[in-house]
Amino acid sequence: MEFKLFKENPVPIDGYVIDQKLKTAVVEAFRYQNVRILDIDEVSEKSIFGTPIFMALSINELSYKNPQNTQRVTIPKMFIPCAIVEVSFQKEIIKTTVQAQRRRGTFKELINFGDYVVTIKGILSNDNGKYPIDKVQQLNDICNAPIAIEIEHTILNRLGIYNLVIESGSPVVANQGKQNIQPFTLSCVSDEQAMLQLKSEADAKKLNS
Repeated sequence: MEFKLFKENPVPIDGYVIDQKLKTAVVEAFRYQNVRILDIDEVSEKSIFGTPIFMALSINELSYKNPQNTQRVTIPKMFIPCAIVEVSFQKEIIKTTVQAQRRRGTFKELINFGDYVVTIKGILSNDNGKYPIDKVQQLNDICNAPIAIEIEHTILNRLGIYNLVIESGSPVVANQGKQNIQPFTLSCVSDEQAMLQLKSEADAKKLNS
């Protein structure tokens, strides 16, 4: 396993470079031996201050037909640099009680693996100090879309989670004292795309119409 640190401007402190001190601290605190210091050019995503962004969340472009008027609705891709995800899951297990004098517990039969439950907590912000009304509206449109969302995230994708269904959430969470940021919370479950086999060209035309 490789532990990566971001390289700031090296400043000698007590004869050592601060990057080297940080590397030594990580090795001693977490027992990581394979520690590498990243240069600014190696970081793909950066904040407005030039600092690195790791594990940002992207919601890819959505496109669907409005069920009310059949018009095509398109929501552009949304990049959320400040997002924290929590993942949990539950197995579907049948437990059978067996009457026995010398045996404790039950017999377990695994039926299925349940969906991943994903909670996303993030912040929408504006660089100009104004309330991010456009981003809040876009996130609200994403929450109201009647389809699953396709996401890009390092950990979620590593777990095989590429699509999420938003079950509930709070696109607007109260935040006192700041006008240019808007916290939000989304409660989602994982979704796997199913492959359908069409029997005729007529079925394909109905699906694409």
